[in-house]
Amino acid sequence: MGINSPPVQDDVYNAIQAIFANPGLSEHRYISLMEYSVLRAFLQNASLLAIDPILFADDYALSPWTTSNPYPAFAAHDLSPTLLQLSTPHHPYLDMIAPPSLRNNILLSVMTDEQEDQLCYGMHSDSFTIWGSQPWNSLGI
Repeated sequence: MGINSPPVQDDVYNAIQAIFANPGLSEHRYISLMEYSVLRAFLQNASLLAIDPILFADDYALSPWTTSNPYPAFAAHDLSPTLLQLSTPHHPYLDMIAPPSLRNNILLSVMTDEQEDQLCYGMHSDSFTIWGSQPWNSLGI
């Protein structure tokens, strides 16, 4: 992920820690700030995929699909890893994005660390919105 802005990375990390450290707050509906709408969706998708959300705060984390972990068969179809995801090392934040075509397009674009930082920052600002009540559904339902 490589976020250049430590305050943003710290905010994400602190939000993740607060959610999972406090009993009763693990229900994602308690995060209501607009800037955390993507975080809330990613946390919900991480739960479905059995991915540790702490990995989002680690710039050097690798997707479990590019290591030895098998894909959970019970997860939503739109989150199923593409062949490109299975064969290309990448950060786990990409696995949380529902449209498979968007994940592939991001993997196919050759991004510098700075460009990836900008993408991650954009996802955690108002420029990237998850619509619908099921963040794993790419139709926004």
